[in-house]
Amino acid sequence: MLGANILSWLRFGTDLPFYDDWSGYDRGNIESLEWRRLFQAANNTMAPVGLALDALAQRWLGGNVIAYQLISMTVVLGALLWLQWRLLGWAVRDDLTRCVAFAFTVPMLQARTYWGEQNLAYHQALPLVFLLVALYFTLVGGRRLLTITATGFALGLLAGLSYISGAFTTLSAGLALLLMSTWHRVEPSLRLRMRSGGAGVLLAGAFTSALQLYATRLAPDTDGSRRVPLAWPHESDFWMFLAGKIGRSFGPGFGSVGAEMIFAFMLGAVLLAVAIRLALACWRRSIAEVEPDAQRLAIVYLPLFVIVAVYLSLVSLGRAAYREPSIEGATAVFLLAYQRFHFFWVTALFPWVVAALPWLWRRSAVPPSVKAGPWLAVVAAVGLVLCLSRGIFDVSTYYRDTGQARAADIRCFQRQLGTGEPIQCPGSQILRDWTPAYQHARSLGASFVRYLPIVEHEPPAHWLLDWPRTPARGQLQWRQLTPVSGGPDFTAGEDPQIVFTSSDRQAFEQCRVLEVQLRLRPSAASQAQVFVQPRGSAGFSETHSRIKPVAAFAEPIERHFVFDSPRGLARSSGLSTLIALGVDGVGGVELHALRASCRLAAAR
Repeated sequence: MLGANILSWLRFGTDLPFYDDWSGYDRGNIESLEWRRLFQAANNTMAPVGLALDALAQRWLGGNVIAYQLISMTVVLGALLWLQWRLLGWAVRDDLTRCVAFAFTVPMLQARTYWGEQNLAYHQALPLVFLLVALYFTLVGGRRLLTITATGFALGLLAGLSYISGAFTTLSAGLALLLMSTWHRVEPSLRLRMRSGGAGVLLAGAFTSALQLYATRLAPDTDGSRRVPLAWPHESDFWMFLAGKIGRSFGPGFGSVGAEMIFAFMLGAVLLAVAIRLALACWRRSIAEVEPDAQRLAIVYLPLFVIVAVYLSLVSLGRAAYREPSIEGATAVFLLAYQRFHFFWVTALFPWVVAALPWLWRRSAVPPSVKAGPWLAVVAAVGLVLCLSRGIFDVSTYYRDTGQARAADIRCFQRQLGTGEPIQCPGSQILRDWTPAYQHARSLGASFVRYLPIVEHEPPAHWLLDWPRTPARGQLQWRQLTPVSGGPDFTAGEDPQIVFTSSDRQAFEQCRVLEVQLRLRPSAASQAQVFVQPRGSAGFSETHSRIKPVAAFAEPIERHFVFDSPRGLARSSGLSTLIALGVDGVGGVELHALRASCRLAAAR
C-alpha cells in the first residue's frame, strides 16, 4: 500500500503548488527561517516545525512538489508503520495476533490523506509521529529514567510546535501516562518508565499548549482566523461531525448515507468499548490472572485512544461549524466530515483493537477449548472485505484525478502569464492575483517556474470559428440575444446563449484539445460559461463545461476556455455541435469576437 501511494504519486504528481502552498510565495518569505516568521500564528495554529521544513525544502529542493511530498510521504508513513510494528511486538506476544493486527494499518495508507495536493498538509501528521516515538522510547528498552524524561520532553516540544492539535494531544498523552503509572498491578520498573516519560511529555504539552493558546487566541490577530465559528460539545453538530470522521477513517464509504451512519457509530462504539474494557481490566485487582495480557495492550492503546479523542474533539470544535450556510441538518454535517483528511489519526487505533480481540475472547464466556486463532482469520477476512467494498485499495484514481485538475491549472496560468492582467486560477483561489507569488517563485528559482515561462501566444493556423471576421462554417443560433443597431451591442434575456453547429465534421471528430476564445463587455459583472459535447455524450452538461467570471470593465475583455476531449467532439446528422455560451445576469452585452480552434488533433 505504501508502494502503491509512492508509485501513483510519481506517475500522476504535478510540480505545482496548491492552495495554501501559494501563501508563502505570495508573502515573499517561503524560504525564510526567521524566528518571527516561524512562530507567527495563522489559520488558528502555530507551526514552526512544519514551516522550517517547508523553508528547507524550498532551499534544498527548489520547492519541488513531487520530491518534497515523496520524501514526506515515505518518511511519515514509513515511520508510523515501523512504530506500529515495534509497539505491537512489545505489547503482543502471539505472532499470529501481531501479524493480523498489523494488517489493519492498511486504512492508514489509503489515498486522500495528507498527500496529493498541499505540501504542508502533512504537518498535521507530525505530532502523531513524535508522540508514538515518545511512547516507544518510554516503554521499550532499559534506558535511564532521566534520559526518558528528557527525550519525552524534546519529542513533546516537537509535537506541540508542529500544530496546535499536537500541543493539546501531547498534554493529554502525558496525563494518560502519569495516570496509568499509578496502577499497582503494573511491574515497578515499567511504572517508573511511564512516570518519567509521562512527566517529560506532560511538561512539554503544558508549555506548548499555553504557547499555542496565546498565539492563536490572546496575541493580536493577524489573519482573522479567530472569526471562524466554533461548534461546542453541547451542540449536535459537534458529535455528528466527529462521527463522520470516524466513519471516513475506514474508507470513502458505502453508497447509502443510512448505512454509513450505522457503520460510523458502530465503529466508534467499538473503539470506545475496547478502551473502557482495557481500563477496567487494569484498574481492578481481582483479575490478576489476565492482567499481564491486558497491561501492555492498555498501556499503548489507552494513551493512543486519548490522543485521538482529543484530536477529533479539536477538529470538530474548529471545523463542524465552518461551512456553507446551505449545509444544515445532522445528515449534511455528517457528510461534510467526509471531505477532508482529518480522519487520519483514527486509523492508528485499528491495529490495537484487533490486537485486543484474543484477550477479549478469553475474557468472554467461550469455553477454553474454542481457540481464538480461527476467529482472527475471520476478522482478517472481514477487514479485507471492508477495505475492498469501501475503496481503500483504490489508490491510483485519486492521484490521477488530482493530476488532471492540476493540468488544467497549468493551462490557466500559462494562458494568463504575460498579459499584464491579474492572474486568477482555481488552484490559487486564496489569492486575488497570482502574479506576486509567481514573481517571488521566479526570483528564488523555484522548480515549477520552468513549466510556466512567459511566451508569445501564437494564433492558430486555422480557425474553426472566427466570428464576426469570417462567415461561420456552419450555423450560429442566437437565443435570447438580440442585436442592437447592427453593432456589437446585444440585449440579453434571462439565459442568453449562442449555439454553434459546424459543417466541418471531420475537423471536430479529430479534435482532441479545443480552445474557445471569447471577447466581450457585459453591462454588469457576470460570468461566461462554455459547453462542449464530446463524442459519446447525450448532450450538453455541466461536466463538460467551463465557467469564468467576466467583470464590467470599460474595455472588452477576453476569456479563454480549453477542453480536453480524448475521443473528439460529438456529431449529429452529419454535423458537429460545438459550443453553447451563456452570459448570466446581465441586461445587455457587447460581443466583439467568438473564436474556436483545435490546438491538438488526432493523427490522420
